[in-house]
Amino acid sequence: MIIPMTDDERRLTEEYLYLVPEMVKKLTSRCAYVSYDEQQDLLQAGNLALCKAAMNYDNTRPFAVYAKVAIRNAIYSYWRKLQKERKYTCSMYASSEFDMEPLLVDQKTELWQEQCMNQEPIYKHLQSLEARSCNTLRKGIHALLLQQKGYTNLVGRSHKELDLLDGQAVKKFFDEEQPQYVILAAAHVGGIMANSLYRADFIYQNLQIQQNVIGESFRHDVKKLLFLGSTCIYPRDAVQPMKEDVLLTSPLEYTNEPYAIAKIAGLKMCESFNLQYGTNYIAVMPTNLYGPNDNFHLENSHVLPAMIRKIHLGKCLNEGNWDAVRKDMNLRPVEGIDGSHTDEEILSILKKYGITGQEVTLWGTGKPLREFLWSEEMADASVYIMEHVDFKDTYTPGSKDIRNCHINIGTGKEITIAQLADKIVKEVGYQGKLTFDATKPDGTMRKLTDVSKLHSLGWQHKIDIEEGVHRMYQWYLSKG
Repeated sequence: MIIPMTDDERRLTEEYLYLVPEMVKKLTSRCAYVSYDEQQDLLQAGNLALCKAAMNYDNTRPFAVYAKVAIRNAIYSYWRKLQKERKYTCSMYASSEFDMEPLLVDQKTELWQEQCMNQEPIYKHLQSLEARSCNTLRKGIHALLLQQKGYTNLVGRSHKELDLLDGQAVKKFFDEEQPQYVILAAAHVGGIMANSLYRADFIYQNLQIQQNVIGESFRHDVKKLLFLGSTCIYPRDAVQPMKEDVLLTSPLEYTNEPYAIAKIAGLKMCESFNLQYGTNYIAVMPTNLYGPNDNFHLENSHVLPAMIRKIHLGKCLNEGNWDAVRKDMNLRPVEGIDGSHTDEEILSILKKYGITGQEVTLWGTGKPLREFLWSEEMADASVYIMEHVDFKDTYTPGSKDIRNCHINIGTGKEITIAQLADKIVKEVGYQGKLTFDATKPDGTMRKLTDVSKLHSLGWQHKIDIEEGVHRMYQWYLSKG
């Protein structure tokens, strides 16, 4: 059963959302090192606790106090779990010690909170939809967005809790939870370098994930499934903009061929189950995504977040802002080098990735054209399709051959990598030199989706690249 949040519950959640990063920061500051992924796990646990608190609130106590207890308990519980798993040596802190305002929290309040949390009148088995198990943005359909749209009975598992490569574990999850709707956003992904180097990983892991989840969805009579692929499924030399029916018309781009083949297999699996068994599985192909909780790894991230981080670090070095450099390196170490290392060690590893105080070097010529979609809009489009589109709507009635029923999700607008870099430079305020290394691969020279099918189904994007770059960099700064 779906139980929507009221306007008051949403207002409370949004008004007090700032409490979560504050309390996570307070906790993690007491340990020598906490990874970026672990911080994000804690943030997610706190956000979900805040949503629960808003739904359970009965006005008998000040909400700020109640919410702090709920958030504290959630992140502290998750922190203890991390300590056990990772064998941290830093000390365990008592709950009373961790509360931001201990004088406002008495035993009665804590007991009342515990009772409320244990009753779980809204969520049956609400779990953190971890933003990084394979790729943050592939899981852009996150709990908060769905909650805002009225969906609260959400079931999920983090990668640590459920390995989608393990068929028996996936079967057990479906047996226990019996989901009615499935959003398959999990994938093993990376940038050009990662795609080229780890080819076996990309094809094997993605095929296995899809086989396990789609197979169990069928065996458990899931009412509707949404499969998220990628526009890299289209041929290297496809006619631009790319319509859905250019699939399999010519060779793929070599650098991401294994990943693309895996995603093609996933959409064909959905299509074939629909045609043979009458299921309602829909495949969507998002264009290049960027947004909150993106992966900023200098080797494995996609082009836009990698450029933002490179240019940001270049600015910090150019200005001699070593505090900012070390903070960034602590959040996201590079090949084991973090902010605790010497200036020379940090400079050496950053230079390896084209970052110095005088110059930032980016891969390729800067000439390729790319389309970018704000991740939260991808999530919005996906939810829209789940609500309003069925498999029968994805092809022309009476067609002899039913194929290419997937749906492109994008903006239909493109920009060169060099133009994008200029926008990032202006947004960041970088004053150094920006160059392109033409010895490094460009990848496909042009990739633009034809989104006429999506438009005909009733959805269009709202956030263009200028606004998106600004939002992205502000989010990045807020996490540093």
